Amino acid sequence: MSIELIALGILSGVFVAGAGYLKSVGKTNQDPFDKIKFLKTTVLGGIVGGVVPYTGLTADVVMIVLVNAGVVTLVENLLKTIFRKSETVRNLYFKINVLA
Repeated sequence: MSIELIALGILSGVFVAGAGYLKSVGKTNQDPFDKIKFLKTTVLGGIVGGVVPYTGLTADVVMIVLVNAGVVTLVENLLKTIFRKSETVRNLYFKINVLA
């Protein structure tokens, strides 16, 4: 088991948990920061980082799938953060979708 892959998995978990928290900031029914949920996501990232090498998939395939999934998740969470924080951006987004 590669310690580097586990460390990268933990780092990925921190990014995903942080993005998830940022997404919730500004919601009218925002829950307080949940340390346990953050820790679970981080630990899950470490587990995934440690298990992926044993799936039999090549590193290239795993990298492409995971990077795409991660980028989609992060972009979605960041967009939700921006829309919740900025009425101007939210109004522009809806105007564009109505005109399309």
